[in-house]
Amino acid sequence: MVNRLAIDAVVVPSTAHFQSNSVPSELVRRADIVTVSPESTFARIGSGRISGLGQR
Repeated sequence: MVNRLAIDAVVVPSTAHFQSNSVPSELVRRADIVTVSPESTFARIGSGRISGLGQR
């Protein structure tokens, strides 16, 4: 769903929201994950390239 909707970030109450009490690596590869308590961000690692920049 994250890919299909082009979601950049997912906000969840805590890592307890996930089955293993940890953010699934597959999800972090597709979107940034923000937990409310404790406040934390799990950021995607990108290529550093911005799509469409400098391309004509």
